[in-house]
Amino acid sequence: MPDTPTRVPALYGGTPVRSAPLPGGTRFGADELNELREALEQGTLFYHFGGKVKAFARRFAEMHGAPGAVATSSGTAALHVAVGCLDLPPGSEVITSPVTDYGTVIGLLYQGLVPVFADLDPASGLLTPETVEAALSERTGAVLAVHLAGNPCDLSGLAALCERRGIALLEDCAQAYLAQHRGRRVGTFGRFGCFSTNDYKHISTGDGGLVLVRDPADLPLATAFADKNYRRDQQGGMRRVERLAPNVRMTELQGAVGLAQLRRLPEIVSRRRAFGDALRARLQNLPGVTPMRVREGNTCSYWFFTLHLEAQALRCDRDTFAAALRAEGLPVRPGAYLEAPLYRTPLFEQQSAFAGTRYPFDLAPQRPAHCPGAEHYLANTVILEVSEFYDDTVLEDVVEGVTRVSHFFAR
Repeated sequence: MPDTPTRVPALYGGTPVRSAPLPGGTRFGADELNELREALEQGTLFYHFGGKVKAFARRFAEMHGAPGAVATSSGTAALHVAVGCLDLPPGSEVITSPVTDYGTVIGLLYQGLVPVFADLDPASGLLTPETVEAALSERTGAVLAVHLAGNPCDLSGLAALCERRGIALLEDCAQAYLAQHRGRRVGTFGRFGCFSTNDYKHISTGDGGLVLVRDPADLPLATAFADKNYRRDQQGGMRRVERLAPNVRMTELQGAVGLAQLRRLPEIVSRRRAFGDALRARLQNLPGVTPMRVREGNTCSYWFFTLHLEAQALRCDRDTFAAALRAEGLPVRPGAYLEAPLYRTPLFEQQSAFAGTRYPFDLAPQRPAHCPGAEHYLANTVILEVSEFYDDTVLEDVVEGVTRVSHFFAR
């Protein structure tokens, strides 16, 4: 017999909604093994002489209708390549989200650029054209939009703003494979779209990344920047390096696994999208809880799912609400990806990117971050894990558990 909404939560002695382990599955199989075997049989694992990395990047570009892509050693490296290709002078500012991984800003700091954190929509955790415009200055050289949890930002608005101001738009799509804004895939609105293939993303090559380019002229720039600025296809191109660049090349083994993973990607995203969309539909109108907000016309690929809590409507805090859901056997945690915005971490509070110096922060006027929307989002969000292996029983259990807990704590 189904539980009634007012039944006592497991945290206070009730019977958990779910006691069975969460379903899982195998991410790698015969297809990956075959691709790896072919990579080894080439006799080289170097991307320039092998065929797997090039095929991986080419196939990814084709999936997005883009002229090309560059494969890198990590998603962090992909972002570094994109930023490096802008050739901005040190001390330039780049506006980005304060709720993201350090990988979003590492490349900025290495290039001598100063991250400026714009506020977020407190309901979605995303940058908006309005919050970005409020953070602009005469030193702004680019905007780096982060599609948190696979949920697209307002890319049309951001692209229009950047075009109007004559600055570059970059996209951090590490969590947003095949997500769409107005029928067009993320990663194709900015000058560069950057993806991660580390082991926690929709697809995995162990570690790795991809830089999607929109302008064919940027393809040789990005390829070179990922490879010490060597121009391997030009006579003498390895001896005429004009700008410092890292070595963040992908190996043929990673490219081989990536090729097989790309064939799985549409199904992976389809399953996650079906699960997340069903949750959004089923969790409407609960007391004190709003399910993840996705803008009309967008599609989300749900790297995770969020619940936004309305503190004034509940008799508990965020951590207690999350603990109650965990006691029901649900895969949840409090917060949204970070415990605090990036600007509250020691690196930014102490401006200590490099030992013994305040570089590059000392190259630009001080602009203390003020992001009440971001802080509200973090303080009032609970994350629900999403997996392509979750079935309808997990969906029903999540709906029942969230319903039970929200009604129990409703004022």
